Amino acid sequence: MSAPLIEAFELTKQFGSVQALTGLTFKVMPGEIYGLLGPNGAGKTTTIKVITGLVDATSGSVTVDGFDPTKNPIEVKSRIGYVAEKPILYDSLSTRDFLEFVASIRKIEETTASRIVNQLADAFGMEKYFDAPIATLSMGMKQKVALIASLIHQPPVLLLDEPLSGLDAKSSRIVKDLLLFHTQKGGAV
Repeated sequence: MSAPLIEAFELTKQFGSVQALTGLTFKVMPGEIYGLLGPNGAGKTTTIKVITGLVDATSGSVTVDGFDPTKNPIEVKSRIGYVAEKPILYDSLSTRDFLEFVASIRKIEETTASRIVNQLADAFGMEKYFDAPIATLSMGMKQKVALIASLIHQPPVLLLDEPLSGLDAKSSRIVKDLLLFHTQKGGAV
């Protein structure tokens, strides 16, 4: 049996007097889509931020593909594609420039990056927006840019916080198909 791609054990997180997480334990195995459900303020986004290493847990532990985000932050980040609830994009860049920037940070060879980006842009029908400044894009288009950026390095783990926010029905279907394909290749969402 394979090891979990994400494993959380007794995670707690406290922000001052607010207890955001209390003893959260779960595993996400290769091939799984795992959802965190709950009302606003239940700790879903906090959990994602602890997994990515953006926020340290107060207690408990988490690993991503066997690595602890507090001890091995680069290893963890290299294994994660992350789309925040409100993605941060560089509005002054074009979509093409932004994705080339992400590819360079991820140390992806230019030809490989171009192939992946073109395939994803084609799937989302974004080719005609590639040279437009991100600032001019609709919320749904910006969400597509964030999704492509999260997939560009083909990570084993995708962490998506409200990934369908702002997307039309066709784009939502494409995202769902991409996530299914990702899990069929042994990744986790």
